[in-house]
This record gives sequence, structure tokens and C-alpha cells, in this order.
Amino acid sequence: MPLGPWLVLAVAAFLFLALPAPSVPLPSPSLRDLLPYPPAKREALVARHLANKASLYLLFGEKAARAYDRLLRLELANQQSGKRSAFATAEEALEAAHRFLLAIGQAVRKAPVNLEGLPIAPHHVLPHAQEIRAAAHALGLPPGCWPPSWTTSNTAGTRPWGSPGEYGRWRMG
Repeated sequence: MPLGPWLVLAVAAFLFLALPAPSVPLPSPSLRDLLPYPPAKREALVARHLANKASLYLLFGEKAARAYDRLLRLELANQQSGKRSAFATAEEALEAAHRFLLAIGQAVRKAPVNLEGLPIAPHHVLPHAQEIRAAAHALGLPPGCWPPSWTTSNTAGTRPWGSPGEYGRWRMG
């Protein structure tokens, strides 16, 4: 008697039961837990973060807003754990994000863009646009969010902000 489809079904059932279940991603830590400040200051910083996130959502949609949220939480977690981080304090990180959003908004409105005070080096970024898009895609980030997130902390201080550096060395966490 030929085994036919029963053998295939038995093998499929075995593989289904033998393979591990996909892991569920860990939830992001609460933003309030990442901000070690008195309640009034902490709530002001949360309000700034939510305003930045809402602006990104209006400008570029949900993916950009989520990418910003992930990157900010990563930055704050790095600050809290003593890992290398791009900013010394949460206020600095939120202020830099706000300044970037102002410049992005100017560009979207086709107004003159004021890059003064922004820690970027366009002359280092633009020649590597294709690699930046590939790295952003690999990380699931919108390409426009990648260059501002690239900091000297990711390149051991050897490159200016906005420089693509070595993509393989960049780790989240």
C-alpha cells in the first residue's frame, strides 16, 4: 500500500510541532520610565516627544513616527544604562529632534531650509545616498529618518554627524 499523502502530512505535522514558535518582540519600555526627572519636567518632556511624533506622523506617516519613537526610546535607554549615546540628556535629544523637524517642515513646504545649529554634514551624507537607503530599508526605517539618526556614537567618534560610516557596526541596543 503506497504511503502517498499520509507521509507528507505526517512530515508536515512533525515539522509544525518541532519548530519553535516565533518570538514575540519585547514591548518598548514606557517613556515615563526612561525619563528620570521630577513629574512636572518629565511630563513636559513627554509632551515634547508626543508633539514631535505627531509632526512626523503628519509629515511622513505612521512608519516615520514609529521609527522616531523607537530611536528616541533607544537613545534614552542607552543614556539610562550608561551605554554610548548621541546626547548627554533627554532634553538635548528632544531638542535636536525638534530642530530637525523644523528643518524637515521647511523643506516640505519648499521654504528656505535653515540648517544652522543642526548636527549634520550633508557633504558626507549625499555621496552615500544609495547606501543610506539600503541601510534604512534593512532596519525597517523610512530612508529620511536614517541620516539624522546616524551619530558619532555609532562610528566611535571618527565621523561627523550624518556620515554613513560602517553600516554593519550599527546595532540597536
